[in-house]
Amino acid sequence: MSVTSNIYSHSLRVVLPHDIHPAMVDISCLKGERLSVVADAWHVEESCDYAGLCRWHIQFAPNDVDMRSISARFGHDHTLLINAHRQSRCGISPTCGSWGRSAR
Repeated sequence: MSVTSNIYSHSLRVVLPHDIHPAMVDISCLKGERLSVVADAWHVEESCDYAGLCRWHIQFAPNDVDMRSISARFGHDHTLLINAHRQSRCGISPTCGSWGRSAR
């Protein structure tokens, strides 16, 4: 899994084994800013090097991610792409604008 972060979001990219299809992937948002990703190829468990199961647990920093914003899609080459928007640091916008300045 590779992770790319900027001030607006975290992007996670996972290249799945070719035996894994979109219907075999389960993504769950858990309490405590955690994300669980499970890819289960139950039909190949006995003949597969990875035992048919891939599992990732992602722990975000407290109050860093808006867990309601989690989105996932499948890209090219069996790639799972997950995006999580970061929460605003100052309560107004990701760039904070002129928050906190005096208007004298």
